[in-house]
Amino acid sequence: MLAVTGRPGEETAERLAARLRDVGEAAGPDVSITVAWGMAAPQPGGITLNPRPGLDNLADRETARQILRLSGVRTTRRLTPDLRGVRGYRIHVCDLEPLLVFKRDRRGKLSEVSRAGLPAAEKLFRAAVRAVYGLGLDFGAVHAAIPPRGSPVIHWVDPAPRLDGESLDAWARALRGLAARRLAAVQARREGRRPAASSALLLGADPEFMLQDTRTRHMVAASVFFPREGDVGCDDRVLRRSQGICYPLAEVRPRPEACPDELLRGIRGALNRALELAPYRNIKWLAGSMPFKGFPIGGHVHFGNMRPSTDLLRALDSYLAVPMMLVEKPDTARQRRRRYGFPGDFRLQRHGFEYRTLSSWLVSPAAARAVLALARIIALDHDLLSRRVFDSVEAQRCFSRGRKSYFRILFPELWADVLALPACGPGVPELEPLRRLISGERRWREEADLRRQWKLPLPRDWWSPPDEQDAADPA
Repeated sequence: MLAVTGRPGEETAERLAARLRDVGEAAGPDVSITVAWGMAAPQPGGITLNPRPGLDNLADRETARQILRLSGVRTTRRLTPDLRGVRGYRIHVCDLEPLLVFKRDRRGKLSEVSRAGLPAAEKLFRAAVRAVYGLGLDFGAVHAAIPPRGSPVIHWVDPAPRLDGESLDAWARALRGLAARRLAAVQARREGRRPAASSALLLGADPEFMLQDTRTRHMVAASVFFPREGDVGCDDRVLRRSQGICYPLAEVRPRPEACPDELLRGIRGALNRALELAPYRNIKWLAGSMPFKGFPIGGHVHFGNMRPSTDLLRALDSYLAVPMMLVEKPDTARQRRRRYGFPGDFRLQRHGFEYRTLSSWLVSPAAARAVLALARIIALDHDLLSRRVFDSVEAQRCFSRGRKSYFRILFPELWADVLALPACGPGVPELEPLRRLISGERRWREEADLRRQWKLPLPRDWWSPPDEQDAADPA
């Protein structure tokens, strides 16, 4: 059974309902599918696309504006559906994918444009997807403008755009696909199967770290020791200095693996390689949120052979990002989230996608093992995880500001949900150190030297900057 709930007389909702009739027939009488086309679904339970919390957020324009700002999206001073005289673009988004892009002139006329000829297309699409997701929606049409400088600016998010012709066809295909994926998960569980094939999932990672000269406590650029490419190398972020450009952030890039423990071995191997390239006692390795002011770092987790979706990202936010936030150093995590680490931060890759919300969990092997194990468990059984922690502006504000007390209250129920998943089996000992830290209201040691934490041998040689070396050994 499928219903499209729209406002009275909403022709688009009626047309979509007619085109999606086959999905409702496939669901049968036991499963209800509701497409909330701008109007919240009246009945609880079943499958709902665009659930009530997202529509409620959008109903209060100030709440919507605050959520978008907390999601890293620029907005106008006052969100409004009144777009008279506003030029820009309308990007249609469904389940994290841009469907169509229209250009809007001052008279309000819309004309479809190709992605290839779109200025700043990647930034525009990222802002549109982040706006829809941040509000708690599965789909919507985002009205945005691209200023001469800076990021796109959001004017409005429409949860029920008027459609006709080819745009109606495109939306019907997208909603059919989304409903079919959700329905397939429900049917698989009823048959005792897992929707995602565990044998196909590959985990990868590229956690970052930074270097410090222990004598001066100054940052040392990663590019002093490490190449750009390889299993240990430099992140793409550039720092311009009087001597030229350098790359301040190091990252390890182990080979993707199906087993978290195998991936952990790859990380350890990459760290041993880093020790060969930087064999100096006074070069300290640091991870966490922000080892040096102005240099936020991350612990990206890669999911191979999986497509990102709104329900998967919401599960990762609630059941992975929240526990990790509870063991972070609050002040540096808060600074990092001014630019990075928003809920639902992801990037498409050829192999699948990378989840970018987490700070660098390279702080210890126990933290790394817990993150990778928990990420795999959530990916395999995310359809069974129903709590949506970040549906409210209060939750997003507390996450942004590092207010752990808000999430400590929620943690026991979140943890119980995880332990009840089939992927956990009789027990997951690799998660226990994380649980103990959170239960004891302790945090990981961001100030500790990674080499000591990973029990790598400390070298005897000391490093000196090139100018000091020249002074000690004049030509």
